[in-house]
Parts: sequence; C-alpha cells; structure tokens
Amino acid sequence: MRDEFKIGEICKRKGLTLKQLAEGVNIHPVSFTQALSDKGNPTFETLSKIASFLQVDLFELFRTSTPIIELHKWEIYDSHNVVTFRKLDGEYGAFSNMSKQFGIELFGVQFVASEMLYMIAGFKDKSIQEELLKENNPTKAKRIFRHGVYLKKHWRKDWSSFNFEWMKFCLVQKYAQNPKWVDLLNSTNGKTIIEDSTMQNGISSSYWGAKDLLRRHIISEKRSSLKVKKVSKEEINFELDKIYSTVGDGYFQGVNNMGKLLTILRDNNGKLNYTLPNDIHILGNRIS
Repeated sequence: MRDEFKIGEICKRKGLTLKQLAEGVNIHPVSFTQALSDKGNPTFETLSKIASFLQVDLFELFRTSTPIIELHKWEIYDSHNVVTFRKLDGEYGAFSNMSKQFGIELFGVQFVASEMLYMIAGFKDKSIQEELLKENNPTKAKRIFRHGVYLKKHWRKDWSSFNFEWMKFCLVQKYAQNPKWVDLLNSTNGKTIIEDSTMQNGISSSYWGAKDLLRRHIISEKRSSLKVKKVSKEEINFELDKIYSTVGDGYFQGVNNMGKLLTILRDNNGKLNYTLPNDIHILGNRIS
C-alpha cells in the first residue's frame, strides 16, 4: 500500500482486514489492492466510499505530517486546509495572473499583469508581441491569444514544450519586484494555495486550478433556473456570488499547478527552478 495512506492503520484500529474493507465498499479484493498500490491511482469516488465505510473524514485516510507538493499530479484537497483565489477583487485576487494590482517590468517595459508577459513569449515575431501588448486588458488579451485565428498561425511550434517553465520565470519576476505581493503570499503560510477554477471550462482549468464539483453542479443548476426566469446577467451573477461559498462538498479536485507553483514560491522565498530554451526574445531582447 502507498505510504501516503493510513488505511491499513485505520482498519487495524477498527479490527478489520483489507479484504473485509474491499467487500464493504463492493470492490473486488484484487482490484482494491491494485488501486492502493504504489502504481495505483484510486479515484475520488473509491476513497469516499472507503472513508464512509470506515466512518472517518476523507482526509483521515492520508498522512499529513510531511506534505509533498508534486507538480502535474491530480490532487484532492480539503477546503479547510487551503487558501483559494477566484475573483480578481477577492481577498487573494492578486494571486491571479490576470490581476493588474502587481505588474512586472522587463527590459524597461511595464507589463500590467504577469499573464501579459507569459503570453507574448508564445511568439517570436516582435511586431506580434507589440500588437498583443496594445491590449491593456489581460482577459481580452488572453482571448485574442487563445482564439485569434491570425495569432494562432504565428504561435511558436515549441510553445507547449516550455510554457510551464516560462510561467515559473514570470512568477519569479513578480515575486522579486512586488514586496506587497510577497507579504500577501506570506500571509497564507502553512496552507496550500488553490486557484479555484470551479466554474471554468476546458482542460486547462483543471490543469492550472482545481474544482469543487458539487458546487459546480449546484451553481450550474441555479444559473439555469435563473435564465429560465429571464433574469438579467448582472442579477444572475449577483445571486450566484451570494450562494457560492455556502454550497459544495468541501473538497477541491484538480492538478492545481498554479496554486502549487505559488505555494512553492512562497515556501522557497521566491525561488523556482526552471529551464528555458535559449531563443526566447521579449520585444527584441533575448532572455539569458
């Protein structure tokens, strides 16, 4: 059984064998053993069944004395042990790459948000980088970056091979240049940071963030009912914001790479190891 689980110890304490536990959650003993092995990857549903059968909280199944942050790994988080950011005007909204509260300066150029610096590295053409920077709204710029037919033709072919490392570079710059942002980051000490992507769509939303799936379902149902009543978009958003924090199952699921990078950045005093290709140029200036 994987070292991160305390399932065997809990069973022993309750006078149960692993075979009895497997039967109790209606899983074949062989499949059960494989799921909890070093090479296994038990689903959230399986772990929930185990916790329910053992009558313990889900997170009692895990060892928490030595938390290890693994990038690119799917995780399940207890919402009571984390700090989340979602809205730009929220308490921790400045953690978002879209936030304009703390910009970055590079080669004498001011980038209004870290997302702007992140995106332009996806192009080699200086004129395209300059064109993208004319858009002062990071959200609109991202929409152009991701969906603009013209720009897509000019994306670097190797963008996906280094964009994660480039994100690290951007965050290190943000940390180095913004003491007040660092203070906000340090105020979360001892907790894992999560980018709450509950209501976002697309694969990348679970790659960079994590979702409360029950909350997503409830909010989606509520939104649909309000639309049927022909309520305005502003009223819908107001009503959904009111109930957002009051619903959900208390767990976030996702890879949460952005939250993990911020947590590592905080715990390592602004240091992130990254490896970049030697041909990244920002507005004609080579990144060395």
